[in-house]
Amino acid sequence: FGLQLHTDSVSIDPILQLQDDGVSVQLSLFGSKRTLRYHLSDDDAPVTVSVGGRRLDADAYDLPYRRGGLVVGEKALEGADVIDISVGVHRSTI
Repeated sequence: FGLQLHTDSVSIDPILQLQDDGVSVQLSLFGSKRTLRYHLSDDDAPVTVSVGGRRLDADAYDLPYRRGGLVVGEKALEGADVIDISVGVHRSTI
């Protein structure tokens, strides 16, 4: 699911297949139980993260072989029970 936990942030860089669209994962993240919902779009869109329909500010990063994901700070996720993660299908199934 492309998650790397850091002291005060999380890197989100999923690689998903078409059948993964809509999958949800529950986990403890920064001491709170949260649900991560993954969505695929039918384009080459970058990774986006939103809470309650509001897109979160995050730092994008690139990898030498493909577009990378996002780093989201712990403070941006305060109070978030459900986190929506979207990624473009062409980026995801390479």
